[in-house]
Amino acid sequence: MLESSGAGTATEWHVLAMLGDKISRLNPGQARANVLQQRGYQDWGYNGVTSNGEYIVETQPGYSRKTARCCPDRSTIEMTFKFTGTSVVLDKVAELPFTPTEW
Repeated sequence: MLESSGAGTATEWHVLAMLGDKISRLNPGQARANVLQQRGYQDWGYNGVTSNGEYIVETQPGYSRKTARCCPDRSTIEMTFKFTGTSVVLDKVAELPFTPTEW
């Protein structure tokens, strides 16, 4: 798994896999965007990505649309993707407990 990151977060990620005789880049971007859109979330970054075997887990802080980047106002979403050997598919989505940030 390769990821691009800044300030300790992963802004984007993909999996490189050998498919036939070629190395392919498998990107979960559309599935990820669909989850955020269905829930009315804005992607302001600060997401985290970990991998364990064939599973890749991305946590995305909960930002409503038009919310300031400093202050998530909704539950963090945990998206679990599975590498099938030929693709990366969304396996499950969960909301983590929300703790408001006090400024």
